Amino acid sequence: MKNKVFGIIAFIALALLSNLSYAQSTNGTTPPATGGSPAFTTGLQFGSMMINGTNYNAIRLQPDLNLGKFGVGLDLNFEFDANGNFRMAEWSTWQSILSKILYIRWGTKAGLNPTTDPVYAKIGSINDFTLGHGLVVYRYSNMLNYPDIKKMGLAFDLDLGYVGFESVVGNIFDWDLLGMRIFGRPLYQSGIPMLDTLTVGATWVADLDPNDPVPSAATPYDFADDPTSIPMSVYDFDASLIVFANPIIEMLTYLDIVGISGKGSGEFVGALGKIISLIPYRFELRILQPKFLPNYFDTFYDASRSAKYALLDSITDGYAGWLFSSGISLFEDKLVWTLEIQDSFGDITKPILTMMLDIKKELLTKFAFRFTWIRQNIAEFADIFEYVSTDSILITDIEYYVSDSLAIVLNYKRTYKLDAFGVPQEFVSTAISTKMAF
Repeated sequence: MKNKVFGIIAFIALALLSNLSYAQSTNGTTPPATGGSPAFTTGLQFGSMMINGTNYNAIRLQPDLNLGKFGVGLDLNFEFDANGNFRMAEWSTWQSILSKILYIRWGTKAGLNPTTDPVYAKIGSINDFTLGHGLVVYRYSNMLNYPDIKKMGLAFDLDLGYVGFESVVGNIFDWDLLGMRIFGRPLYQSGIPMLDTLTVGATWVADLDPNDPVPSAATPYDFADDPTSIPMSVYDFDASLIVFANPIIEMLTYLDIVGISGKGSGEFVGALGKIISLIPYRFELRILQPKFLPNYFDTFYDASRSAKYALLDSITDGYAGWLFSSGISLFEDKLVWTLEIQDSFGDITKPILTMMLDIKKELLTKFAFRFTWIRQNIAEFADIFEYVSTDSILITDIEYYVSDSLAIVLNYKRTYKLDAFGVPQEFVSTAISTKMAF
């Protein structure tokens, strides 16, 4: 009954707000949109969402401040169950209070080459951790099972030209996943064409608690360690060189040698860059030894974390493989589409497909759309579209704008996690809400 009452109230409020917003935008009291991003915005969402199998009526306030290099966003969430009981687990500990910081950011990640922005730091929810060329940590996300499980990550990079480092911590509430890449440019500013871009680096990343027990719904920030976990680590030695850097084509070539502690190793050579600043590309050749997988800490990692290291023993033969990715970025990044596929030569492994699509509101006026699809172990073409599987991750966000400041939002996420026995546990999160920006 209370769910129905909440829904009716939300619908009436939405109707009144949309009519008010429409009236303001048509009588001249509200200036037309300029397309620029304001320094301060506040988003308000209300609706329903499912957390750990329980449905909640949710209100979420998301203020966001963006001042040049500095940015901070908050995620102030209030949830009530069907009986009207407030979900205290989100406000009862210092970790839960601290988690209301969605992110704090300084600078922009420099990538592989020195820029005018040598310092990058970000703390909070981060879905794109990558170190170096990504052969060890590649698009790792600490938000895979958000909001069921909330983690606060840390990324800190320093690039001084001649030397620098990149670092990552998956969760400062539970310092289990952490790593660093240090690098140097011995001929930096020497004036020697191409050779002045030569970069050599070394990476070490460790998981000190691979079993990583899932906190209970009652204590979602109790990140206890599993005493039976055996720490593991991955290392990488790399070198890279910028071959082209002009408006027509950008190309960086690289060589990496990667090893997993107590298991196998792999060698990689590749090239990445952009064509006419619109088409990103990457092509990579791989020689992989037994008991080894590339991109060990990937987007899937938190789903397969407890069993992944042991599963390496099932790779009994070495093989050669490849990776190719491309896409397009149009209308000043208002439409970005990327596609990546990796596989072995022959039938040693099965393909892994990653596809992402991001369409901004400025392009479609009434809609914004974000879609991420990752599918591994593709045995046949039809598998690509099989999303009810422990080999897939699907994340979808659709926003319909009733006005410039009011939107109806649908969020759907389907992931999974393997327990210590390798049995998959499904994680599904669906939320429908109303978002206001003012």
